[in-house]
This record gives sequence, structure tokens and C-alpha cells, in this order.
Amino acid sequence: MKSSHQSLAIVYLSLTLSASGCASGDVFSTAPASSIAVTPVSNISAPAPIVGPVTAQRVPNPLPDYADWQRAVAQAAATTQLPVLPALNSPELKQELDEIYNLQIRLNDQIRARLAYWDAGGVLRWNEIARQLVAKTGTPPPMAARAYALLGVTHYLTVQAVREWQGRLQLRQTPTQMDARIQALGQQILSTAACPSEESALATASQAVLQYLFPGEAYAIGQNAQEHKESRIWAGQNVRSDLAAGDAIGRAVALKIIDRARVDGAQAKWAAQVPTFPGAWHSAIGKPPLLPLWGQTKAWFMTSNDQFRAPPHPAVNTPEFVRAAQEVREITANRSAEQARIALYWADGAGTSTPPGHWNLIAANLIVEQKLDQLQAAKIMATLNMAMMDAGIAVWETKYYYWLLRPSMSEPSINVWVSLPNFPSYTSGHSGFSGAASEVLGHFFPSQKVALQQTADEASISRVYGGIHYRFDCVEGLKQGRAIAALAIQAMDVP
Repeated sequence: MKSSHQSLAIVYLSLTLSASGCASGDVFSTAPASSIAVTPVSNISAPAPIVGPVTAQRVPNPLPDYADWQRAVAQAAATTQLPVLPALNSPELKQELDEIYNLQIRLNDQIRARLAYWDAGGVLRWNEIARQLVAKTGTPPPMAARAYALLGVTHYLTVQAVREWQGRLQLRQTPTQMDARIQALGQQILSTAACPSEESALATASQAVLQYLFPGEAYAIGQNAQEHKESRIWAGQNVRSDLAAGDAIGRAVALKIIDRARVDGAQAKWAAQVPTFPGAWHSAIGKPPLLPLWGQTKAWFMTSNDQFRAPPHPAVNTPEFVRAAQEVREITANRSAEQARIALYWADGAGTSTPPGHWNLIAANLIVEQKLDQLQAAKIMATLNMAMMDAGIAVWETKYYYWLLRPSMSEPSINVWVSLPNFPSYTSGHSGFSGAASEVLGHFFPSQKVALQQTADEASISRVYGGIHYRFDCVEGLKQGRAIAALAIQAMDVP
């Protein structure tokens, strides 16, 4: 489904989007599909709801803060043993150059098309592949945010490490500079030097992290990584020993990322029961709630799980709560065509790249429009996705602290327009993700900041139009996301 507003739409090179949760060729705009504002619920003074027995506890983040952990990863990459590089004018280097020449004179249209596919660069291309994997595997939004964050951090630290090594070596020209027979084909994705290969490092690191996250897709991920690396040979950008050096760096970074992922608590198993009290959520499909312990997952920037817990919602059956439920009922009973379109446009349900993936595509479009260097792109994607992961943790901690029932559970006449999520209502995950994403991207792309904030407002209110959230869910979710974005921006030292 395309947005009707194309004024800020950005064509994303030649990326294939058919498996990313939208139709092939779709372009997400940074502009909202409408200008409907979100009006905050104010002056709420109601008693706190009764909290059930499965309450998220205050859990300090036991991992080092991001800055300390980043330095440890950088140290591991900087001390990695690289393979011995063939000397200039050596028979070994000549053999590698001959390989490129012999491949280039035999390139066919199919191989040229695959070469062009990888010309987008490893950061954007592997982010797209991750979105496709999330859609294919039905990964739920909080876990999708974690996958995007782990990959984004991998890319950022890998590019940093490669460029630090390139600055230390600077011994190798590109194949086209060393051998007049070799052509520079496609878009030459270069940083400061050819060796170690930045693209090879990104391919190896991405392969390792995504195979850890999506083990059932390991073969396809490996095939993509191999093709990514070979494409730089076909392009005349790297000789094979450049790739081997990049492999070593990418592997060193990925192992540190995976070590962190193994202990971040994302796989915690829930063995409790859904609480029962007036106004408590219950499963409409008779299944356990989705990720009730996600609020205890180790965050990137927050110092404790409840750091951004939302304040108490209006207590059930108070006038404020009744008005909020009635608003949802009235909207769903008289939903305009535009409200319906917005609800469906932002549904981002199972089989899509999820709300965090939607924002990743918006970010990728902006990066391409601005023609940003790959290090800049990697930093943006890392900051964006770490912030969205933390927003998901804060929202889920809030959800399972209050256990608030969905609007359609308090008002059965509400016509639910999109899929009803199997977890409590307060606060809104879409809103948390969108608040974080819009603020991070608005900081990197200040000329788009207002449009991005309006887009987040629209994504947020879409959940009211869909009949699955109260307005106060959305207002407070946006606040959580935006507060976490400010923390992320400060921690990443964004200029």
C-alpha cells in the first residue's frame, strides 16, 4: 500500500522490496498520510490500577554501558590477526589480479545484475535482508527491533574497525590502479583504502549475526554473504586477499555481538499466570501473552528497566477511562475512509517487517537521498535501532506492569479494524517505536524533523483508528520513545 503523499518520497535505488512487508516498488514517505494531530490526554488524576502478580521488577542493566562495551569490541577488532597479505609485484598478487581479469571478461548479464544489487553497499543491503527475514519468519516487533539493533551495531562497529585498520595499513591500491586490464564496474564502494575490504567484513559479520538470529535461514544467508564478497571481485574493487583480511575483522566483531546477545535475556521463559483483577487484560485467543518478560531484556542505553515506565493510566470505570473507551468506539463506528487507510497503512502485522522495519525503510530512503557515506549510514542505523529496541523494552515493561485490557475488552461493541495483538494495551508499541525513530532520524536529518514527527504521530493514532488502543496508550508511548531517543542521541555522541 502506497502513501498518497509523495512530496517527501525517496526512490530507494534498485532495492527489491517484495519480501520486506510491502509490495515490490513501494516507497515509504517520511511525510504522514494525513495531518491529523494527536491530542494528549491531560489532567488525569485517577487511582493507580491494581497490579497483578506478574509485575516487572526493577532490574539494573548488568552489561557495561554502551561506550565501555563499544571500546571492548573495538579492541578485539584492532588486535585481530589478519592473514598475511601478498607483497606488491609478488606472484601471489599477480595471480589474484589475473583472477579478476579472467572473471571480468566472462561476466554475463545475470552476474552484472547481481553486482549492481550489491552496489547499494553492505549496510543498506543487509538491513534490507534483515527486514525480509523478519517478514518471512513472522518475528514479533520487540524481537524484530532487537534483530535490527544487533545488526546495526554490528555494521557500525565493523566499518569503524575496518577503517581503523585501513589507516594503519594503507599498503594496497585497488585492482584497477594496479592492473590496467581490470575495469571498475558498477559503483565502487570505497572508504580510504582497498584493504581490508569493508564490504567483505560487512558480509562476514552480517552472515554470522543473522545466522545466529535466524538459524532456519542459515543457508540462504550464507549464499548472500558469499555473493556479496564475490561481487567486489567482479567489480574490480578488491583482490581476494583484501576479502580475507575483511573476513577476519568482520568475524571478530560479530563474535562480540553474539556474545552480548546470548546474555541479554531475550530468551527468558515465562512460567507465571495472567493476573485477574477488574480491568485486567486477558487473551482473546486463549494463548499465553506475547513476551511478558521482554521488559526485563537488557537494554542498550537505559540504566534500569523501569527508567521510562509510563505513569498510571486512568483507572478503569473512572470518567477519564470511560471517555477514552467511548472515543475508540465512536471512531470505529464512524471511521472515515482516510482513517481506515491510515490504520491499514500502519498495521505492520505478521508477515511484514513490523513497525521497526517500517522505520528502517524510511531511514534507508533518507540515507540514499542524502548520498551518505557508509560510516554515516551505519551510525544512523545503529542509533535508530538501539533506540527502538530500548523503546520496545520500556513499552513492554509498562504493559506487563499494568496489564490493562484492550478497548474492545472494555467495550465489546468496538469494531476492531486490524489484528488484535495478544498482549496488554498500555502503552502502545507502535507509538514507542515511532517516537524513538522519529526523534533519532530528525536529529540526523533536521530538515525532515517536522515531517518525521508528524509521521510518528500518524503511526501512533493509527492504532486508535484500528480500534486496538486508547488514545492515552498512544500519547504515553510516544513520550517513552522520544525520551529514549534523547538518551540514545546523547550516548552515541551525535554531533
